[in-house]
Amino acid sequence: MIKLIEDSKAVIFDMDNTILDSHDAWGRVDEEFFRRRGIEMVPDYCRSVSTMSFKEAADYTIKRFSINDDPDKIIDE
Repeated sequence: MIKLIEDSKAVIFDMDNTILDSHDAWGRVDEEFFRRRGIEMVPDYCRSVSTMSFKEAADYTIKRFSINDDPDKIIDE
């Protein structure tokens, strides 16, 4: 395996759900995001944004919850 990596110009490794399951961590991030704004997190939120890019999820969140924030600010947070 090491020889294969040494001879490569690039390596792509998908750690999420292979070695590490970050699903719970993202859920906690989302809960904290809504808690800071005094908004109750809806049960389908994580599932709804799970396949979106950060930009798509920020736009969706702004529209769905009438949040008056810039998408880039939400992404940075």
